[in-house]
Amino acid sequence: MGIDFKPENMLEKAIHEGNPEMLMQAIAEETVLTRLVSASCLNAECFTDEMIFSVIFLSIPKKLRETMSSGWFWGHLHAGERIKSLIKEALAPLPQDPSPEEKALIKAIVYKENEEIIRLIKNDGIKFQGFAPDLLLMLPGLSEEAALVFLKDGLSPKLKAIVLGILLKEAETPTLMKDFSYDVRVHYANLMLKIVSGKKFPADLQ
Repeated sequence: MGIDFKPENMLEKAIHEGNPEMLMQAIAEETVLTRLVSASCLNAECFTDEMIFSVIFLSIPKKLRETMSSGWFWGHLHAGERIKSLIKEALAPLPQDPSPEEKALIKAIVYKENEEIIRLIKNDGIKFQGFAPDLLLMLPGLSEEAALVFLKDGLSPKLKAIVLGILLKEAETPTLMKDFSYDVRVHYANLMLKIVSGKKFPADLQ
């Protein structure tokens, strides 16, 4: 799917070559995608949904992003059904009201109940579909394992991209996390980058 093109920057090169690692590096370096012809090739199997959402939210300007919902994008540029579905999901508003299951997970995070966080996500399969950024303020108070499970397994692919954008921004110009040290902010931004990049984590984090 997609139309062949000549890459003009690192992000386009990553898409053209099907290189997820380069793709994430380009996103972290704030490379902007200005041509939809390159975005039409994001359908490659090597790119996970969270990687594609990250490109959509973090690397494509808002006006261009909205153009991706047109029939021209997935018709003329042959973007494919998967990209069509992900664009539709990306442009849809996040749920405003948490489900009862999400409320239970929010409570566990707020009260720093590490084992309960892990149980709800791992055993009950609870995953946030909507999100309050203030929950990120709880991260330093959680155990390393609970924080990893929360960010890695407790967020939908769309939210992983959104949270990655928040944490990357907060690392350099904090507003939400201004009371945290630079090292702490960078730690969580790098952790989220690894998660979205599909990096494997050891089972024993101690």
